[in-house]
Amino acid sequence: MLYIIGAVTVDTFPFSAEQVERSYSATWAEKAVMGRMPPSEFMGEGPESLSLSGKLLPFKLGGMTQLEALKSYMSAGTVVPVMRGDGARLGNFAVTAISESHDHLQKNGVGFVVSYRLSLKKMAGSGVGSLLTVEGLLSLFSSL
Repeated sequence: MLYIIGAVTVDTFPFSAEQVERSYSATWAEKAVMGRMPPSEFMGEGPESLSLSGKLLPFKLGGMTQLEALKSYMSAGTVVPVMRGDGARLGNFAVTAISESHDHLQKNGVGFVVSYRLSLKKMAGSGVGSLLTVEGLLSLFSSL
């Protein structure tokens, strides 16, 4: 397992990732003073983002069900917990953008190779992640 995003497991198949980017920031407030450089005060952790990209082979390995589940998180504004494969809990994230590109279209309009990119933004802890994960798991089983 590479990552878990809510109820979606990112692994080597059927839903794989080839690249992960993560950015962090801190927030500082400047105080205006005359005649010298303004002093700054640390305000805390700033925005954090995570993006994953990869390629799916829906006709060989699948992966479109997981992509649809992530789209439903985005459409509903669902905040879900994210965990890395080594067990590190990264926090609660919202899926903010998904892009996909289909190559070698098959007769149903789906590409033989589907490239995707997910963008996630860290949200303040709300404590609802575990409940939403259970709902997400149930929705995955109902789609089968």
